[in-house]
Amino acid sequence: MRYGLSVLIAALLPIALWHIESDWLRFSYTQKNAIFEYFGFSASVALIANLIIDVKSAAKTSRDRLIPILLFGLTAFACLIWFSEYSAISYDFSAYQTSAEALLQGQSPYGHSPAYIYPPLLAYIVTFLYKTVQWISVNIFSTQLKPKEYFFLVFYLFQVIQYGLTLVSYGLAYLLARSLNHTKYSAALLVTLLFLANLPLLRNFRMNQVNLWVLIVLLLAILLADRNPILAGAMVAIGAHLKIYPLIILLPWLISRKWLAVTSAVLSGIVIFLAQVFIHNGWNHWVSFINYIQNVEQGEALRNNSLHSLAWNLSNLLLPRSNAQIVSTSTTLLVLGITALLVAWIVNRTLQRMRAPELTPRDQFLGNFMDTIILMFLISPSVWDHHYVAAIPLAVWAATVRIDQLVGLVGLGLVLIFWVPTFDVFFFSYVRLAGIILLMIALGPKKSVIPTIPIEQPLQISI
Repeated sequence: MRYGLSVLIAALLPIALWHIESDWLRFSYTQKNAIFEYFGFSASVALIANLIIDVKSAAKTSRDRLIPILLFGLTAFACLIWFSEYSAISYDFSAYQTSAEALLQGQSPYGHSPAYIYPPLLAYIVTFLYKTVQWISVNIFSTQLKPKEYFFLVFYLFQVIQYGLTLVSYGLAYLLARSLNHTKYSAALLVTLLFLANLPLLRNFRMNQVNLWVLIVLLLAILLADRNPILAGAMVAIGAHLKIYPLIILLPWLISRKWLAVTSAVLSGIVIFLAQVFIHNGWNHWVSFINYIQNVEQGEALRNNSLHSLAWNLSNLLLPRSNAQIVSTSTTLLVLGITALLVAWIVNRTLQRMRAPELTPRDQFLGNFMDTIILMFLISPSVWDHHYVAAIPLAVWAATVRIDQLVGLVGLGLVLIFWVPTFDVFFFSYVRLAGIILLMIALGPKKSVIPTIPIEQPLQISI
């Protein structure tokens, strides 16, 4: 109750301050962006108040909660700084806005510029937020704004939701670490390091991306697969309707025979699809989306860490650029060959893991799940740096089961994925792809065993 009220006040107070003209209020950049600074104020007050209450409560009842609470507060404030300083409408949000504007005019969300590339659900959500903001403005405050002003408020709410999702994903990653036999202290320390030093997370926030939904779905698919498989399946279905990636979660569920979770995901996905079909022109929107994914973006930029980008740039550098057909054929053959080898490697790892008597069913499930996350990055035709925020569960797992390799393959892999900045320098731009491969090598199918002794600190580290 206290947290919910804090969230509500922190999110809505900046909107009120944004519309007030007073000598008590100023802004650093522009009046338009002042709303994000005001959220920095309101969220800071909410965070400090809740931290004081929680710290006092922990001091009286459970002192081992003190450090996790303080580390969470540190992370929350660091992410709040990103929000306050770097919130700006990106190309991606412009695409969401364009799709919503088309829906408001009775048109398809697809086929406009900038291009909307996701399933219809996200466009429907942005449109719903627009109508909600407009209704509140007109019917409660008797204020009529311009469409651009409504959409800017929608952008503000979108970013507030992104900030909230960041804190939720931190909590879920902490629970994952605890489920892997970390103590409260070691779990909080590990997750805090992953969230504070995380370029994909920062880029996801700056680019107004939806990958935090993918991250949360991945974490819930692990944590709830056995405890609440129906809810886990429903979350995967929602995630897949926002971005197709979560569908790959069905693979480890099927291998581990988590039939209830799989059934829930399939049925929930069908229900969500049918609900959208009954929206005006909903079927046509899905037809447009299916037509789009037949010509989905193929990565070519150096910072794009997909196998297609690597193959295309390698072919483009080594072969005559004047012959586009040769470059295209070489790219296709390289992608098919490398993908086939990597998929065969993952299949072989899965077979070894399922036949290993020393592994428990949970060891096998989590090992297969993490290989599936790796597969998600390898088979996607376009993998930008912000997509790698979904590698956080893999990072928690790797830093736990191969704690002896924190100064070794695992540590180097995590540095390459999360810490190295974005740049366009061939061949070095593919650092995140290299990091994923390093983790794959370190996480041998028979070595990924959950520690039986609570993890306090990495006592045995080898290079």
